[in-house]
Amino acid sequence: MLSQQLEEKLENFSSLSDQECVSIISGYLLEALESDVYIDWEIVTKFIVLPFPARNDLRKILNLALRSNRQMIGIFSIGQWIEKYRKTYENIERTPNTFFEFVSSDTEIKKLDRKSQIKLMRILRLYDYLLVEPINGLTDVVMKIIKFPMYVSSPESAVSQAMIEENKNYIPRLEKTTIDNMLRNYPALGEQLITSEKIKLQNFPEPVRPSIKNWLADYTFNLGYENRGAIQRGTYLFQSINTRRLSPGDRQKLQYILKAYDENLPVPINPNTNQIVFSEVSFGGNPAEIRPAARAEEKDGNMRFSYPQKLPYERKDSPNVIRPEERSQPLPKNVVNLKDNGPI
Repeated sequence: MLSQQLEEKLENFSSLSDQECVSIISGYLLEALESDVYIDWEIVTKFIVLPFPARNDLRKILNLALRSNRQMIGIFSIGQWIEKYRKTYENIERTPNTFFEFVSSDTEIKKLDRKSQIKLMRILRLYDYLLVEPINGLTDVVMKIIKFPMYVSSPESAVSQAMIEENKNYIPRLEKTTIDNMLRNYPALGEQLITSEKIKLQNFPEPVRPSIKNWLADYTFNLGYENRGAIQRGTYLFQSINTRRLSPGDRQKLQYILKAYDENLPVPINPNTNQIVFSEVSFGGNPAEIRPAARAEEKDGNMRFSYPQKLPYERKDSPNVIRPEERSQPLPKNVVNLKDNGPI
């Protein structure tokens, strides 16, 4: 039984102060989900009445409030369920019905009663739809939540059908950005593998993963940062130690990355999956870009360059930069690789 004071707050959620909203999300969310007030709509209404800057500020504090909620659903708190959900889909794009798939497949959730499962679905849907990314427009979110309400008493078949309908017209969110900006703003994208076999980096004791960042490290170590063009790229693509045995498909993808890197061209990325979307790319290009070019000056079978092995977006104090004075020291495996902690 809700107290009269809490019930009144839930009925007037959109007019509450941000701090009062945080208090409900962090400490009384289960009571809100069990009440006659459909709190999902009230939260959406709260966002609607705010201008964008204030809306985004509220998103951030409600995100933290939800992740700090210690109310229990089964053996985990709400905050712990959110973290488990995030880790389950780390580096995987979440679709409009990912929360439904998670609740339907997780072994611990299957042990919960139906009402608890519905509550968890509603919590994860609010998290995904409203609290993960800046909200530019609310039309789609409002329609989704109004069109597919999930009452605690909703039968399983009705929720399942709603999620099928919700996902029918889903289109992945793509952006276009340059390679430098991509690595700066979405560092996990540097970990995308673009060829099949491991590659050898100068001064690294063992072969490393053929990730975008590792390939760029090898490319800039061999060719430097200036005066690179189609001929130099062609030489590298066919005559460097790491590229000689590439398949045509792998070489084509690498050529696309290097050209975009050299010429500061935008590439299509999916920031949710941390990938360049090669299916959106036309590999037509200039034939001169993907055929062997004249061999660069060699000495004793090794190409000679004197450029430091670091990428332009990296600063001197960056932990990922390999400085000359450090090259004589033993290096850990795959030092160039990055790790991503996932979105808030």
